[in-house]
Amino acid sequence: MTVWRDPNALTAFMYQGRHREMLSRRNEWFERVAEVMTALWWVPAGHRPTIAEAEARLLHLRANGPTPHAFTLRKSFPAGSDAGADAAAVSGTVEPVAGEVPEGLGCPA
Repeated sequence: MTVWRDPNALTAFMYQGRHREMLSRRNEWFERVAEVMTALWWVPAGHRPTIAEAEARLLHLRANGPTPHAFTLRKSFPAGSDAGADAAAVSGTVEPVAGEVPEGLGCPA
């Protein structure tokens, strides 16, 4: 588990330099998985997320798709939108933010 300032900082790390080179070769080392393996969410300043919290967010993402509670790089939500906003996301009042992931890299979800 890692903590990043925002999705842009994570994207910059993942899809540039040596990490991008290794990521583009992942099919040599890993089998393709059918379900989401990574969940993103906004963490309040000073909070240290736990493994149990990460697992709960990942399970939420798998069950509900991207919401303000747990999302992906391809479909994220603005900081602060998780404060009871999952119902609002379903009703369309919280707009997701489309992420830019280079073609052929990243998860399809």
